[in-house]
Amino acid sequence: MTEPIPSKFAVWLTPAPSDRRWISKVIQDFAAEYNAPIFEPHVTVYSGVYGPEEGLENIVTTATSSLSPFTLQVTGLNYTKEFLKTGFIVFAPSDRLIQLSKDIHDRLQTPMEYTLDPHLSLIYKDIPLDQKRTAMLRFIVSIATVTFDTVKIMTPSDKGWDDVLSWTELYRQTLNR
Repeated sequence: MTEPIPSKFAVWLTPAPSDRRWISKVIQDFAAEYNAPIFEPHVTVYSGVYGPEEGLENIVTTATSSLSPFTLQVTGLNYTKEFLKTGFIVFAPSDRLIQLSKDIHDRLQTPMEYTLDPHLSLIYKDIPLDQKRTAMLRFIVSIATVTFDTVKIMTPSDKGWDDVLSWTELYRQTLNR
């Protein structure tokens, strides 16, 4: 009998409606300008692999059971050579975010090392670094915080996370109010 192959997953926090609206508009504007994919705004809390026996929904439900919506402090904008970090808003790590990531990690049967790097991507596109820099310099962050009110479990397609348009939502939970 063959062992089941673990599946990749990520746990996201998604912005509350008031913040989601303006961030989604920025993502759509960048997508139109750079012919890039449109995607849901999110901060990745944890990413790893799971087996079918793990009860991933229960792990996330338990880890978030006492969590209410919370805000993250914006510390700036950045860009990298990486496709999945083309251009993004940078957040200061918060105690709640760090604890949530740790709680998910600790409840998994085979946790992977994951370095929490709180950011919210605004564009995914392979473009030259100078274009990424120009795009981020044009974008002005006029807000100090973003509020998050939903947690999701997402999976990539067989092609991996770079196949942005094929990400699939497995589970969604609104944080307690």
